[in-house]
Amino acid sequence: MYWNDPYFIYDPFERILIKELIGRVLDVLTEKQRVVFLEHCIYGKKQSQIADEMGVSRANISRMIGRARRNIIAAGIFTEQNINLKGKLKNERPEAQRI
Repeated sequence: MYWNDPYFIYDPFERILIKELIGRVLDVLTEKQRVVFLEHCIYGKKQSQIADEMGVSRANISRMIGRARRNIIAAGIFTEQNINLKGKLKNERPEAQRI
């Protein structure tokens, strides 16, 4: 349920902006990078779980995440400061935390 999700955005305008931003990110990624990015960075799956599901090594998944990050940064969508070392987007909105 959305009401107990600490990352749920209540403002409809912000939800539109987030959807547009994710759309821009997905546009600069290859199909495999999109899958890995969504599974790991958006849905929070572990790299090993994604690797098992895709039938590839965890190292291969790690490389795909790295390439995806570089593509996103090269496209100017995010900077290195907006993406942490694990490749997940930083939550810089303290008001989005669980109440």
